[in-house]
Amino acid sequence: MQHAYLGIRVANSSSSGAQITTVVSGSPADKAGLKAGDVITSIDGNAITTADDLTAEVGAHQPSDVVTVTVTRNGSSKDIKVTLGVRPS
Repeated sequence: MQHAYLGIRVANSSSSGAQITTVVSGSPADKAGLKAGDVITSIDGNAITTADDLTAEVGAHQPSDVVTVTVTRNGSSKDIKVTLGVRPS
């Protein structure tokens, strides 16, 4: 079974959301322009309040699904479309 893959490491944000600590080079997140320091607040309109929420939301999708990731960057919110990859084994 293949699992969807974003290609980031996250930590719980000090406010609400999942803060990106690392973006894997060449990953779907990297290709879409996500950056370390971004705080993911929703995926496809589903609120992300913790790192566990993010894991569950990505896990609910299939590789090659296109999702809209809403991030807070430098105090402003932006939507970034990401095509999910296949999680490396």
